[in-house]
Amino acid sequence: MEKKNISYTVENDLCLGCGICQDACPLHAIEVKAIKGTFSPIVNEEICANGKGCHRCFDICPGVGINLKQIAKNNFNQDNINYDTYIGHYRSFYVGHSTDKEIRYHCTSGGMTSQFIIYLLEKKIIEGAIVTKFNNKNPLMVNTFIARNKEEVLSAKGSKYAPVTMAGIVDSIKNKDGKFVIVGLPCHIHGFRKLELIDKKFKQKIFAYFGLYCSCGRTFYLTDYTLKNNCISRDQLTYFAYRDNGCMGNLHIQYVEKNSLSRIHNISENKFVTSLQIPYQKYYLTLRSFFNVHRCLYCIDHFAELSDISFGDIHFGKYIEDKLGINSVVTRRNDLDNLLREAKDEGYITLDEVSKSNLLSSQKYAMVKKHTNPAIIKIYRTLGFKTPQYNEIFKTVSTAKAMKSLMIKKVQMFIGSHKSLWWLIKFGCKNMRNWK
Repeated sequence: MEKKNISYTVENDLCLGCGICQDACPLHAIEVKAIKGTFSPIVNEEICANGKGCHRCFDICPGVGINLKQIAKNNFNQDNINYDTYIGHYRSFYVGHSTDKEIRYHCTSGGMTSQFIIYLLEKKIIEGAIVTKFNNKNPLMVNTFIARNKEEVLSAKGSKYAPVTMAGIVDSIKNKDGKFVIVGLPCHIHGFRKLELIDKKFKQKIFAYFGLYCSCGRTFYLTDYTLKNNCISRDQLTYFAYRDNGCMGNLHIQYVEKNSLSRIHNISENKFVTSLQIPYQKYYLTLRSFFNVHRCLYCIDHFAELSDISFGDIHFGKYIEDKLGINSVVTRRNDLDNLLREAKDEGYITLDEVSKSNLLSSQKYAMVKKHTNPAIIKIYRTLGFKTPQYNEIFKTVSTAKAMKSLMIKKVQMFIGSHKSLWWLIKFGCKNMRNWK
């Protein structure tokens, strides 16, 4: 593949919006901006040195593909490390949750990610953790920042079903003392692992990557639609969370009634504030693929296989009965496995082993990513489109089955990307106003 600059990724609809290219550019010729519902890099061609042979942004781009197995093999070559087709390399599988009831109840699926980070911070093992929270000034946008204490970690609690960019993070941690944890989606971690190959100083600053299971990314339009469908505008919001209050949780929106806005001078006083909660299973799963990102159609990594430890849901079997929150965890390093057990021994978390079969049964989308998505890649490649390179051979579903899945998703994505067509979504899922 010819090595161009990151514009190749954008022009061929391969961009994931991770933003790592911004920091990778030695000439600061790239700026990541929010465009059409997602983040996208803009290249200043007058500054860019691609014509002189520079292609650092292209080299670290996860959108153009990654040699997943080789990079994983290089990083997880310790004793007691095994391999599974769907999960990648692994040391152990666990279920558990924070022992702090407030953290467990208000963080997504048990609060294990937040609580383990808090443990590492309080034991002075790390200097900080890169996490993401909603922007206070613009609740529909997200900010990625370095959390250095418990309060800052908890300010980033919960899932963010919106684009997340890591632009600015690399430069930030390289100029600070100590080591850091980076919490990210599989694609973020792909980019960081590729960056490590050409930036040793950055690699030395990383204590661990904390991966989050991911079925697919979503555009900002998902949040826009959620508010619009509940007749709430941005300026009414006082609180917004996609998953709050228990296992799987609820969409939780607090807002000022429109006829009360003129009477309020300080929204923080909680006067005239209305609270809306919609169960996750009702509001989110029914939206299907309307707000998916195109590049996610090609993704083959559900469990964040290049992370040192992964966290996610386990809404399966007996765990469905849990109402407060419970996580599943995959460890890939012996030292992190030991630290996780120490956190249990010191009362920060609960921790029990879980079988691989139960873990996989709770994450069915991992099969889609290993069998259906590679078939979709073949379809696009046959049609002459540029697709990511993965250096792997997959056992794919039939072309007919993949084409059916692709057509349904693309029709829904077309509707979701055009606000004038959002009225059609109600024909594909129930009207959320019925759940108020």
